[in-house]
Amino acid sequence: MTPADHTATGTARIARLALAAAVAVGMTACTTTRLDYDMPLVKTTHQPGGDSLERVADTRLPTYIDEHMRIEARAGSGRFHLAFVNRGDRTARLQWTEASYVGPDRRAGGVTRAGTDDGPTVIPAGSRVETVVVPRAQVRGGEIVDFFGPGRADGLEGTSVRLILPLLIGEQRHEYTLEFTVRRAEVITERDYPSGHDTFLISDPEKDDGADAN
Repeated sequence: MTPADHTATGTARIARLALAAAVAVGMTACTTTRLDYDMPLVKTTHQPGGDSLERVADTRLPTYIDEHMRIEARAGSGRFHLAFVNRGDRTARLQWTEASYVGPDRRAGGVTRAGTDDGPTVIPAGSRVETVVVPRAQVRGGEIVDFFGPGRADGLEGTSVRLILPLLIGEQRHEYTLEFTVRRAEVITERDYPSGHDTFLISDPEKDDGADAN
């Protein structure tokens, strides 16, 4: 073997070692875990009376109705996407400064509306209003954090949180309690490649967490 052949062989070996090291570092650096769960609206009650609202079948979002309101709701990451339809013949006003959130630890606190003030939301008769509500407990350092910590799935199924929303319909006070319960929870490992795998993705598709208020 000539000196040139030795040089070429050595260069190729170095290149293979460098590639293997890069793949190993990439596999280690890109492996992350996240908590994935479903927490649908499972029950809505009304005061005075304590009656449960009727669940509307075959709707894309969990939807409940009574003679006054149609309520649609979805829990996102540390927030709630809500829609209200006034089914009555009088104007309704959601009183956000009196609304509260009860977390999984049963601690109660206030809420705020994303991107707007916390003054009453006016819902004229026959109209629809959509909004995003954030528990104040989920706002930390100016950021909205998830309802549950990362990597914690054990014991989450069956855990519930509640939103208590007071309304004035005409001059009469009403209160709606929305209960959300975890139905599925698992920790997902992303970019977790099998041993010896020499190819890794640059990026993975992310789940869409946009509002779903139709």
